[in-house]
Amino acid sequence: MSPFLKKYRFLSLVVFAALAGIAWRIEIEYHGWKGLIWLGYYHLAIPFAIFLFLIWANISIELKLTRRIGLSLVAILLAFIVLIALELGFRRLFITGPAAMFYLIGEDPLRHLIFAPLYVIGLLPLSIALLSRIFGVVCKPLYVILSTIFMAVSPDICVFLIDLFGDKGSPNYLHTIKSGHLMTFWFFSIGLVFMRHSVKQSGVKQDVNFELVDTDLE
Repeated sequence: MSPFLKKYRFLSLVVFAALAGIAWRIEIEYHGWKGLIWLGYYHLAIPFAIFLFLIWANISIELKLTRRIGLSLVAILLAFIVLIALELGFRRLFITGPAAMFYLIGEDPLRHLIFAPLYVIGLLPLSIALLSRIFGVVCKPLYVILSTIFMAVSPDICVFLIDLFGDKGSPNYLHTIKSGHLMTFWFFSIGLVFMRHSVKQSGVKQDVNFELVDTDLE
C-alpha cells in the first residue's frame, strides 16, 4: 500500500474521482460529441471507473484478504445491477421519437425505471454501507447520509458548473452525464460512505477516521 495514498485518503478520493470523469470525457470526445451518438455504444470508462473505485476502497479499508476479495466481488455485482437500472431508466428519460410515445402511453412494463436515478440516489449509499457491514466494515451513519445528500445535489452542482465555465452543451441534466461531471461527483459521493468507519477483525473493533492526515490506530 502506498504510504502517501494511505495518509491522504481524502485527497486520493478527489484525484480518483477526477480521473474517472476525465476518462469518460476522453471517450466521449474520441467517438464524437455531436448529438446522442454517445448513447449508442458501450462506455469503457464505466468499468474503468469501477476499477478505480475498487483500488481506492482497497487502499482505504484494512481487511483480511478473503474479506477484501468478497467485498470487492459484491461491489462489482452491485455496480452491475445499478448500471443496468440506470441504463434502462436513462433510455426512458431521454428517449425521443416514436418510441417515446410507447413509453408515455403506459405500455412499457418497466416504465417505473424512469425513476432509477432517484432509486440510486436514495438507496446506493445505504446499500453499500449495509453490504460492507457483512464483511466487518461498519460505516458511520452521518457519512452515509452525507453521501446520499451529495449524490442528490450533484446534478444541480454539475449544471451550475457547466453554465459557469461554458462547457460544451446546454446546462441541463443530460449534459451533466455526457460531460463526465456527474461521473466525478457521484464517484466522490459514494466514497464519502467510507470517510469514517470501524473495521471489525478477530473480534477487535478499530475506528478509522479519514481526514487529510492519517489517524489510523496501529
